[in-house]
Parts: sequence; structure tokens; C-alpha cells
Amino acid sequence: MNKKFLSAILFGALMVGSTGTFTSCKDYDDDIKDLQGQLDKKASLDELNSKVSALEAAINGAKTDATAAKTKAEEALTKAQEALDKAGQGGSSAEIEALKAALEKAQSDLQKQIDKLASLDDVTAKVAALKKELEADFVTDEKLQALSTKVQTLTDEVVKLIGHRLTSLAVIPTTHINGIAAITFTTLQYTPQKYQVVADHESEVHATTPVLDHVNAATKANYISTEKNKAYFHVSPSVGIRTQDIKLPSFDGLKSENIITRAGVEITNNKPIEVTGYSINEKGVLEVTFKKEKSFLNTQLKTSNPTGTKESFYMASLKAPIAEANYTEDEAKDLAAGKIDGVYVNSEYARIEELIKLPYLANMRTDYSKTTTGNFADETQTDANGKFYVHYHDSICLYKSDANSLIDVYQPYDKALDLKTLVKVCVSDINNDHSKHEGLDNYADYGLAFRFRLANAAYIPQNDNTNKTDQQKFAQIDSPESGIMTSKVYNIPESATAVGREPIVCVSLIDTQNGNALIAQRYIKIKWTMEGKTLSVPFQPTLFNCTVENRVNTEMMNTMIYDKAKTGGMTKNEFHSIYTQFVDGTGAGTAIDIANPEEGVESHNILWTLSETDLGVFWPTQQEKTFTKTVTYKDPKGINADITVVMTRTIYMPALNVWGHMGTYWKGDKVYEVFNINPIVYGTKESNPAWNVVTGTNPTCNIYTDLLNGFLDDRYKKPTDGAAGVVYYTDKNVAGKKFYYPSFGPAQAGATMGANSNGVYYNDLGVRFVFDKARIANYKYTWKDGKEYTATLKNNDTELWINGQLAATIVNHAANLLNAAEQTYNIKLEEAVPAHPVTDFTNQPTEAAKALVGKLVPINLVADICGNGKNVTTVKQYEANIIEPLQVKKGEIKNFIDAQNEGSTIDVTDAFTYYSWNDNNQVVAKTGKGDLAEKLYEFYQVREAGWPLVAGSSTLDVTKIKTNLKPEGGNLEPVEGYTQGSLPANVEIKYEQKLVDGKLKDVLTYYNYSGTPVNKAYKLFIPVEYGYKWKTLINVYEVTVAPNSGTPGN
Repeated sequence: MNKKFLSAILFGALMVGSTGTFTSCKDYDDDIKDLQGQLDKKASLDELNSKVSALEAAINGAKTDATAAKTKAEEALTKAQEALDKAGQGGSSAEIEALKAALEKAQSDLQKQIDKLASLDDVTAKVAALKKELEADFVTDEKLQALSTKVQTLTDEVVKLIGHRLTSLAVIPTTHINGIAAITFTTLQYTPQKYQVVADHESEVHATTPVLDHVNAATKANYISTEKNKAYFHVSPSVGIRTQDIKLPSFDGLKSENIITRAGVEITNNKPIEVTGYSINEKGVLEVTFKKEKSFLNTQLKTSNPTGTKESFYMASLKAPIAEANYTEDEAKDLAAGKIDGVYVNSEYARIEELIKLPYLANMRTDYSKTTTGNFADETQTDANGKFYVHYHDSICLYKSDANSLIDVYQPYDKALDLKTLVKVCVSDINNDHSKHEGLDNYADYGLAFRFRLANAAYIPQNDNTNKTDQQKFAQIDSPESGIMTSKVYNIPESATAVGREPIVCVSLIDTQNGNALIAQRYIKIKWTMEGKTLSVPFQPTLFNCTVENRVNTEMMNTMIYDKAKTGGMTKNEFHSIYTQFVDGTGAGTAIDIANPEEGVESHNILWTLSETDLGVFWPTQQEKTFTKTVTYKDPKGINADITVVMTRTIYMPALNVWGHMGTYWKGDKVYEVFNINPIVYGTKESNPAWNVVTGTNPTCNIYTDLLNGFLDDRYKKPTDGAAGVVYYTDKNVAGKKFYYPSFGPAQAGATMGANSNGVYYNDLGVRFVFDKARIANYKYTWKDGKEYTATLKNNDTELWINGQLAATIVNHAANLLNAAEQTYNIKLEEAVPAHPVTDFTNQPTEAAKALVGKLVPINLVADICGNGKNVTTVKQYEANIIEPLQVKKGEIKNFIDAQNEGSTIDVTDAFTYYSWNDNNQVVAKTGKGDLAEKLYEFYQVREAGWPLVAGSSTLDVTKIKTNLKPEGGNLEPVEGYTQGSLPANVEIKYEQKLVDGKLKDVLTYYNYSGTPVNKAYKLFIPVEYGYKWKTLINVYEVTVAPNSGTPGN
């Protein structure tokens, strides 16, 4: 017998069904597709995150197992204690000792699980901390290495905890058939062929019939398979399981016919497929190689439909024996005692589907993902090197061809050609058209091989009417198996006399498992050429420009190309009379050959252009990049091999800076880190109105400014042509020199420099002001209710939003409303109607805008040097300080005394006093005198204190007033520090006006109507909303209700 772990649910799902259609829980198609790429992938943030996720899953699984084991141990402990208690009432001493031992074991088992759970909690916390570290989008190589080390260390710790015991297997299907996960493998079918001469194409033309040099040599097809078919399984836990932790698995197989019961199923081991090898990788994937079991070699393992209504198919479950080193103590004892023959873990059952494919010979250049043109055996495709034949040619095609036609390969005469690199094996489904073929990379596993020889008959091109030269005499092949072909003339190897000759090679695809039976035979024409050249043309590093033109000028053409084209060099005329085709090849950008680019000089140049798109992204991670471009000069006659020119150029970025600052607008002494923005000053005139043209200012206070005010150009002036005027750049290879960033720089009146000597300027409109997305998360802004929020940015970082409201906007490149020739860059705090009258308290700033007042806002002056969003850098990083228009001084108010005649009154007239930001002594108040204080009061739209009144009443809303009366033990008692108590019953507080010392004052009056005096002082917490246009504030006044001195006991 054996001990087996197979999910009853999975087995039940397998064996019981209503229609024979299974639904898989997870589609693992991508696992197979990407598996090899994952295995070879080097450490990266994504991979490390994946490893940590796997650790997390393994830990969670181990917690589940440990919790279950803990529950089982607790049950065992309870039973052991009960048995010991019962035995203590009359059991033998031996029985009691045995039960004590069982109790101790149960206690030990329980403690082990408790300790394991504690350790798992500890590593869970470590995993959470590590995940935080891995949240970065970009890290340095050093940091990545450090993180990789941390992940490995934590992995080792987890593996030590959970061990190397396999707990479950899950198949990774290669496909699904009728909703059932399936494992597929391929068997090849072909009918042995024999060579047959085809006299001509007159009776059999490509347009109607595939022309082949081979026909069936037998009536029965051969089937060939491999022992290296592969199936994949996820192992659990996904970390810690190694190849040595299991022994050679096997397959449990069965034949399913839709609705079947467990009793009716015969499960056979390693039939119809048999395991031949296995390994487990670090990703937690078990790779199993398998073959068809010998008794099934003549049976196709495919879905059949014997009755027309029910399909029949084979299924298999992988059965993995646990290595003895991972047995539990009890399992090891059972194995030693012969009670079990092993411990196994089974996967779920998967459908087995054998695919029958027809093999054929294909051109190595064939791309199976692209369509072909033409009928079978005459199909063509086109790649970067031109049109080619997918299956090469039949012999008649080539023997009837002219010289310099149907050339498959151009090969330098002095270089050996490995013919094996020209061919590969393709397969097509037995039921599909051959045009839907696909690759078979592992054809050697099936025993397929290529054989090469020179075609036997003499080949004299049809248009060779004079020499009648047999082209076959100019080549030799070392052996059919090796397929190394070299040129020759008589017995002279690699002779230049072979140049221009076109020998034909016969290539055969054979089956080495069945007497070298012929599968396919095709023909390849080779043309010997002069040796090709690859010439390097390195350009000097150059400064980035939005379009970079690299010219191989006349001098470079002579010294780097004509002189190097062959030994002893070539003249210009000789070179271009032979190489008349110019091909723009691989690499970045475009290249053209320009004839006679210089007036009066007969010459050729190569112009290689790199556009904005070709240059791509440099910033922020790269300061320079090297670009490569390959072009080719070709001889259309094919006699001379290509001259390949490889051009390279390193392009590096400029360093940007600002010319200077208007120091008086910056906070601090020559620091230029905080730019002050003040409210519009009352009684002045706007020079750069942000919304509308007015005489003086708007009726109420606005907050905005031109951010360009803080910067100067090379003339120590604020530029009027745009923010680009304040930026210059330097070239690392031109020491001590500054260059104008914008083309208008040298054209300004009073410019301190001439035009840029290098002719390089950058995009004017690319220079702009934005809120700093990287830093904004570090700033907190307080809402009127005291809650703090982090701002978000929109519209290319020119809009700042808080709590879903627009707070501020930066308007770049806008003409000054008073001077259209001046470009402005206003930052504006958001208002519904900026020009509203002093009496309009509805069209106010947003609460988000108010939250910015008195705060710092991170600003960047940035440059998008080509204006396409690809290369943007920060020229100046600073903060804008939004000055608060008014300062508010909160006055002191007295306390209430209980049981006062006509109530206890406190004066709140001077609860709040406002002072102007630009004059600490200037009170802002409603004086009724029409003086400056009152004008400022209207300009800033000061609001009277808003006490929490019941609507339409002068009585305070008791539900909004809190106390320090705390409910404890059924009692309400004043408790210091407690602020959430309710107001006692029959207490009323009114906001009203009364004569105080002969003057009408705003007062609060406290009334106690309960008929019971206060014996203990308690506190009231009264919220008051106050402020002005740019601030909404809430202050909570703390007022004590003191006992009346006449109350007994006081």
C-alpha cells in the first residue's frame, strides 16, 4: 500500500459530470509561453517582487497548515489528557506511563506548532517591510543588489521554517480542450520518399501543382515520437522544494468517457504516458519529460467520439513520491514496518492529447508568424534582405534557371559556409493546410537530421552560351552530416576564380530512427562572391539637438570607405560603378546616399539623420546615449559581396541653468529657495492682471503673481519674450562657455553674447513652470475642519487639487492683458468669480485655495527641450510661499457663573481681531467710519464670528456644544482632558446684544433652568467659525461654568 495525497474535491470533479465538459480553475497558458524567459531573466525589481509574493504565498500556506496541525495537536492533547485522567482511576502503571508519554508528545507537538506560527508571524512582518522597500520604480544597481541579497536571506529563513516537503502539485496546461486542462505532445507522421526525376515544368507547373523531386516510396506512414516531451506543474510550497525532495514521478492514467463513476475507472501507472525525467526550478515549477508507453505506440492518444454523442479521451495525474528525507517520524516508522511503500503527492487529472504533425524542410529565414505567398513548395516570404523561397526549390527550377537568378545565399569565396545554418524543420497539422506550418526546434529529439551534397548533374546556366561552365565544379562539401561547404577551382581551395560561380546543393531531411528514410529533398543555389567588408565610421560625440544630422563627408568617404573597401583601396568611380545599390539598414534613424553634395565637386556623401523620435528619451536616467546605424552598398550582379558601413555616434545632453534671480522677491539672503507671493495690495494698480483688465485692482483681494518675476536673463532683465530667456545651457566639451537656450536670446536688444557658435537652440515653449509632482506628496494642507490632505496634480502638473477641489493653476505662455508683447506665467489661486463685488459672499475662493494660504507650494521651472514631452528636466526647483493676507488675534473671554440673575453673561465682542499682512499695526475692522480699517475690512471680506446657533434663532445649538462631562459607572462627572460630553438638560446659551458698562456689546448668556445649581465646575467647548475671503477657520472656545458662590457647599 502507499500513502497518497489527492484532493477528494479534485477527484470528484474529475469523476462526476453532467456533460463531460470540465472547467479549469486557472489558465496557465502564459506560464508555458514565458517559462524559459523567466528562467533566464536576471534579477530586477519585478522579479524580486515576484519572489517576495511567492514567499508571501508560501508563508500563508504554511500558516494554514500549521493552524490545522495546531488544531489537530490540541485535539490529541485533549484526548490524551482525558485518557490519562480515566486511567488514573484504576489503570495499570504501565498504561499510565504510556499515556503520560502520549500526553508529553501531544504537548510537544502542540508547542512546535505554536512556535512555528509565531515564527511565521515574524517572517510575515519582515516580508511586509521588504515589500515597502521594493515599491520604488527605479533603483541603482547597488540598491538592487542589496535588495536581492535581502530577498535571498529571507527566502532561506522561510525555507528553514517550512522545510522541503512537497504538499501539492498543480498542472500547468499547454491548452484546454472543451474546457478541460490538457497536456499535449507531438508525434510526427510521414510517408518515406524516394527521388524521382521531373523532366520539366511543362506538364506540372507551380501555379497548379507542387513540383517535388520526391514521391512516396511506401504505402504505410511512419510515426516517430520522442522521450523528451515536456509537461509542467506548479509545486507547493513554491519556495524550498528542490529536485532531490522528490523521487522519479510517474503518471496515473485512465480513459474517460464523459460521465463515469470511480468504481468504473481503471487507473494504470505510467500508461499511456511514462515519465523519463524531472527537475524543479527556483520558480517552483516541476518540469517532467515523458514518452508514450510502448504498448500505446500504435495508438493515437486523441479525443474520439465513438457514439457520436460522447467523447472519449485519456487523462493522467502526476504522482510524485516524497523523498524519505522529508518523511514525518510516523511515516518513516510505517515505511520501515512495511505498512506503506511510500508517500505520494498527486496532481489533478489533465486531459492527454497527442498532436500528429507532418514534418518538412524549411528555409532558416522563414518567419512562421508571417503569411506566405504561393502554393506549397513554391511559397515565398519577404524579410529585411528581400524575397526568398520558404522551402527552397525543386531541382528543375534551379537547373533551368539563368545565372544570377534564384540565388538563395551569397557567400564570400574565402569563407566556409555551414549549410546547417540555412535549414530548419517545419511541421503542419495533419488536418491543416501546409501554409499554417510552425517550427519544430527539437527535431533532433525525434531522430530527424539533415544530409547535404552537391547536386549530381552538371549545372550550366541557361544564359551561359559561351563558356558552358559546370558550376558544380567550384564547390566541395566536407561530409553529408557536417555540411561545411567551401569554394574551389580544380584542387585549389578558396580560389578567387570561383567568384561569380553558382553551385547547387541538394539537402535531404531524413529519419535516422527508420533506416535514414527520406522525408523531404530540396535544392539551394549558392553564389560565391568577393569578400564583403564591414567598415566602421565613428563620429565624434556631439551635443543633443532635436534633430541630429551626421554626415559622412567627402573626406570621410575617401579615407574610411573607398580606401578600406578592398586591399589597396578603390577609386570613387570604381566603387560606385560596382556598388550601385544603397540600402538603409538597421539601427536608429534614416540614411541616404547623396550624389554630388558640394557644388563643383563630384562626390558622394552619406547623410544619417536622427529625428526626435529616433533620439527618444534621455532624461532623467541618461545623460548620453550611443546610436548605431548600418547601411549597405550592394553589387546588384551579386559578384562582389556587400560593403557594410556601421556608423556610430554618442550624443550627450546639455546642462541647463538660469542666468539669475531678482533677489528682492526671494526670501532670505541670496538663497533663492523660497519665492514670496503676496496678496494684491489694496489701493495699487495691477501691472499683469490675471483675469481681467481693471483700473486699480479688483473690488476684493486676489492672490496671484507672474512666476517669471523671480528670474533674470543675461541682461539682468526680466525677459518679455518668454521664460526660455532666463535659461542658458553649457556643453561639457566646451569649457567655460554659456549658450543661449532660445533662438531669440541673441536677438534681444542689449544681448551680452552673439549667436551660438554651434547653432544649437532649444524649444522656447518647452520652458514653463509646473507644480512639483515628486515633492508634492511631502506637503500637507489643512482643510477648514482641521483635517490634513495631500494635494494632487492634473493637466500636465499645472493644476493643483486638494480634496477634489481646484486650488491653484499655473498659466504658462499667456500674453499680458495690458501688453500683448509680454509673455507671462501667472500662478493663480482659484476663485469662482475673481472680480466679484465686496457684497458677494457666494462667488468665493475654493476651500482648496484657502488651504494653500500661508503655506509653501513646490514649484519647478522645467525645460522640455524639444517640446515633445520626451526630454524634460528641472532647471530650477524651489518653493512658493503664499503669504496670508490677514493675521488673526484671538481675544480672551471670561467664564460663566451658574445661577446668575438674568443669566451669566460674557462679552465676546473682541473675540477676534484682524491685522493686515503688510502692516502689523493696521487693524482691519468694521468701524463705521469709512476709514482704512473699514475699507480693508471690505477688501478682504472679513466675516463676523459664526456662533453655532439654531437656525432662525439666537440660541446656541446644544448638539454642537461639547463638555467634559464623561459617563462613567452610570454617572456623569467632569473629567480633565475629556471633550466629547453632552450639555446637561435644561441649560440654554444665547448669543445676543446687551449693554455692558453702558455700551452695546455682543455677548453669550448662560441660563440654568433645571432648579438645581451646579456644585462642581465643568467645561464647555463652543466651536466658532470665523475668517475672511481667504481663510475659513474654526476655533473652539473653552469656557468654564463655575458654581455660584451662594450654592451650599461652595
